[in-house]
Amino acid sequence: MTIIKPDSLPRLWWLFPWSMARQLHRNCNALRALCDRQDDLLRGKYTTRPRWEVEQNESDHGVRYYFHDTDPELDRGKTYAHFRGKAYLYDGPNKCFAYETDPAKAIARVTELNAK
Repeated sequence: MTIIKPDSLPRLWWLFPWSMARQLHRNCNALRALCDRQDDLLRGKYTTRPRWEVEQNESDHGVRYYFHDTDPELDRGKTYAHFRGKAYLYDGPNKCFAYETDPAKAIARVTELNAK
């Protein structure tokens, strides 16, 4: 592999300009792939943390288990800090947040949501 110093080209590079161009192209593609991987790691695309969590809420109606979304992309889209908050699973047809009253069913549902 040809090692290219950042401030100079190898001696007699003009004798084989296409090989130098090919090597520069390979180096640029390798650097781009490395930067993309680092960006994905910084943005949280590759994580072992599950996206959905069970959150317990006690009220007058008894104990309810809500499904909290921990996706970091949700907060990134919100520009103002006072709009940031917890995102829960919403049940559209019933017009309410989805919840379970049985802890075993809540754990099963969160496992199902994280498998998607």
